[in-house]
Amino acid sequence: MAKKAKKLTEEELASLTDIRTRVNTIRAQYGDLCLREEALKAERAQIDSNLNVVKQDEYKVSLGLQEKYGKVNINIDTGEIGE
Repeated sequence: MAKKAKKLTEEELASLTDIRTRVNTIRAQYGDLCLREEALKAERAQIDSNLNVVKQDEYKVSLGLQEKYGKVNINIDTGEIGE
């Protein structure tokens, strides 16, 4: 005579299924977060690169102005040069 297979109650099975669903949701959220984090890292690297270019441009302009006018103070709003 074959033994009857033991089974969980519907409530127990529902509880386990709910937990599995919640774990899968959290895993998906974590994966999305990791992808966004990598995208942000790439964006930050691009911004850092852009900032370095601007700093280099600023340095070149500063050197050019210093060669032309010497070490002076410049009002960036009006263009007036002061000693």
